[in-house]
Amino acid sequence: MTVGVRGPVLRLAPLPLLALLLLPPAAGAEDPLEARVLAAKDKVFPALVHIVNVEEGFALGRRQKSVSTGSGFLVDEKGHIVTNYHVAGEGKLLVVTLASKKEVEAKLVAGDPFTDLAVLKVDPAAAFAGGKPVFATFGDSSGLEEGDFVVAMGSPLSLSRSVSFGIISCRERTLDSLQVAGHETGKYNTWLQTDAAINPGNSGGPLVNLAGEVVGVNTRAALLANNIGFAIPSNVVRDVVEALLREGRVPRSDIGVRLQPLGALEHTLLASAESGALVAGVDFGSPAARAGVLPGDVILSLDGEPFAARFVEQLPGLYARIARLKAGSEARLSLRRGTERMEVAVVPEPLGTGLVAESEVAAWGITVRAITPRMRLEMALPEESGVLVTGVRAGSPAATRLEDGDILREIDGVEVRGLAQFLDVIGKAKSPVRIAFRRGAVIDVTVLREVK
Repeated sequence: MTVGVRGPVLRLAPLPLLALLLLPPAAGAEDPLEARVLAAKDKVFPALVHIVNVEEGFALGRRQKSVSTGSGFLVDEKGHIVTNYHVAGEGKLLVVTLASKKEVEAKLVAGDPFTDLAVLKVDPAAAFAGGKPVFATFGDSSGLEEGDFVVAMGSPLSLSRSVSFGIISCRERTLDSLQVAGHETGKYNTWLQTDAAINPGNSGGPLVNLAGEVVGVNTRAALLANNIGFAIPSNVVRDVVEALLREGRVPRSDIGVRLQPLGALEHTLLASAESGALVAGVDFGSPAARAGVLPGDVILSLDGEPFAARFVEQLPGLYARIARLKAGSEARLSLRRGTERMEVAVVPEPLGTGLVAESEVAAWGITVRAITPRMRLEMALPEESGVLVTGVRAGSPAATRLEDGDILREIDGVEVRGLAQFLDVIGKAKSPVRIAFRRGAVIDVTVLREVK
């Protein structure tokens, strides 16, 4: 016997009932979810700020100024504001609009491009004039689950004091590192993915749970997708902000390895039932290279503690563990190389801030950047001396002589040891100037005649 669907079954939910279900709650009734969203918004909204940043940058061989906007939020009674580094970390003039619609000037306290976070400060007397200080508090991002409701606040497309609503789509997303103001970011943390709308201008604003706690800082968006945005987890933010306020920086160490999870290699000779993390690359001249670590080695433990990544989501935690090592103090790596097990001692080096000085040489039509130890490793340079050409102005004296990426090593026979010394030497130079530079693996010489 075949059981079919007959007409009467299709009429179980007649139109009047459907219309009734779609009606809003009756007057005086309260939607519990709506009430919770409004309560969460009311706790954080007074701390939300709109940021206008007049910043100075370098492009196409010249110094340029630009204006951008973003978001942030007050976090204490002293007037400290948390935002993204790419919003305000390199600003020359920062103007903050408070919930009271008052505009006040803000100062940069410190920034950390590696996590794309910055702390600003406004005068608390101005920020909280005539009332009790109101600021946001951090929640525990480790307790979030996919499906949890969240509210994103900020200034999307410069539309200040905006709110969007959604859920946590993924609590532990990994993303490729980005260059933020010329600095790598995103290596040491995973991301919260949300479908609450995050657009340009939302950056630096709070992602809030329904308890009215900040669980993330809105930072990135997938601009060619719908409802895919990313926030820095609050537990990462809290640690970074505390370090910036305490020391003005986030101290980190580095040993110069690039890691790969073993999960994708489980059917190859490189992986085995033994857990670990694959060394995919070793930076030239790094502490790991000096200790004898090779690409293809599997790190089994760090200072006696298991060191493993089966999935890519586990890599940021491993990089963060390396970053927490004490620079200059020996650490022990347990390795597997083929079928052999071994232990090596590695001495981590300070990672540095990632902040790189840059300058314009207007008379030549170029911009140059200091070479840091990290740049030397990434570019496989034999030394740190010289300065890197980052831009050449069209039609300038250098336009047919130099290119982006050239490293200026000598000016009129004087070795260039760093940016400050380079600027001092060219300030005294007279036309024509003889320049020795490196382009790739080749050392070349050119002459610039139009120097003022």
